[in-house]
Amino acid sequence: MGQHAIRHSGVRALIAGVLACAGAAQGQQEPPPPPPPPPIPASTSPPADTAQESPTAEPDDYSGHPREASVGGRERKLPEHAGLFPWSPLSLIEPPIKGLKDWTSKELRLDLGFRAAFFFQQATGGPGERTAASQDYRVYGTFHVFNWEEEKKGWAGNVYFRAEYRDKMFTDIPPYDLNTQIGTLFTTAYGQDEHDFAMVQLFYEQFLFDGDLRLRLGKIDPDDYFDLGRFADDYRYFSNTLFSAFPSANHPSGGLGWNAQWYITPEWTLTGGMSDVRGRKVWPGWETVNDGRFISAIDVTYSPDIEGMGKGNYRLGFEHRASFPNEDRPQDNSVYFNVDQEVAKDIAPFFRFGYGTGNSTAVEYVTSVGLGIDNAFSRPGDAFGVGVGFDTPDDAVVSPRDIEYAGEIFYRFQLTHAMQWTIGGQLILDPILAPDDDAAGVFEMRLVIDF
Repeated sequence: MGQHAIRHSGVRALIAGVLACAGAAQGQQEPPPPPPPPPIPASTSPPADTAQESPTAEPDDYSGHPREASVGGRERKLPEHAGLFPWSPLSLIEPPIKGLKDWTSKELRLDLGFRAAFFFQQATGGPGERTAASQDYRVYGTFHVFNWEEEKKGWAGNVYFRAEYRDKMFTDIPPYDLNTQIGTLFTTAYGQDEHDFAMVQLFYEQFLFDGDLRLRLGKIDPDDYFDLGRFADDYRYFSNTLFSAFPSANHPSGGLGWNAQWYITPEWTLTGGMSDVRGRKVWPGWETVNDGRFISAIDVTYSPDIEGMGKGNYRLGFEHRASFPNEDRPQDNSVYFNVDQEVAKDIAPFFRFGYGTGNSTAVEYVTSVGLGIDNAFSRPGDAFGVGVGFDTPDDAVVSPRDIEYAGEIFYRFQLTHAMQWTIGGQLILDPILAPDDDAAGVFEMRLVIDF
């Protein structure tokens, strides 16, 4: 009886906190965006919206549309001198890096991006390690093979690549593993793991029918196309997988396969694809793909622009994951429904629901709600988010508890044009795998440098 009272009072406190933050945040309005830049002459390389993974910060009209949120999405731009410290020592190296990128884009038809990210999480409870930190370095880009001219980009052919290295940093575990130490099913971070230097993505991309159809073939990551969300990004927004990913599904991190996106109308997008279910970032994938076992998925997204409110995304998806007979892993099926809808410029409540059979994740149902704000307090690049949610384990999990809750709140500061610093916290109630603990808090910081 005492345990349930603690749990329900904690949940009421979380919900009250969300409502209070939402009421305060909705009062912040963004001034009208500046006029768009003049069109790029046809003799130059195509703009980054057909080029590469999005660099730092949101553009004035960023909405999380599949065309923007998928890998190779629209470039996110800031004013030339943005951030709390627009003139900093880091700004001294920005011009030569920008010059290099401009030169490779113009002379080599190669659009490049660079990122360094550092993460820290400190838990207040749990039976195991409570401190976790990691580092992440990557270089990515797009080589424009043909039809790179502006007037031909609707039929362009490109090669996209991403190479990265991740490792823990002065701690015994990275943040990705912190959940195993504090007894929760959902991870307190999604992408903050560790692996050797690897070419984690490498694929050919072909646009057809004036850009309405986009095909990709090669080493791909399902995370970049399915279960997307405007704020589902643990490098820029929420860290906990209740908000940044899909705990009810188990996506391979990078396997050989294909993906297709059909932009039926500006509002409707159909995405489908399949990739090697045993794919790994550090494996080329040729050996495992011959087994013929794939994760396949389909997603339908409706992205309206509602007068008096703003842009939104309503996503419905289904995924099937093949079994691993030689590893005794049965097949999995999952479905998700995600909504994010602006109620004012840059202010968007969201709702995420997922169900999976739980054979490879141990999670059945997962639900979260919250609020996200881009360009918070009229500061370009700043962001604020708050959310609450819960998940339930599948029948194979042995625990006296059948539900656990979590909440997260963060604020992201745009320090310079290239640097973001995020500070936040998580509260986990009734962790499934730690029945002796009623709650655990997680303090978190994140520093991202993106060129």
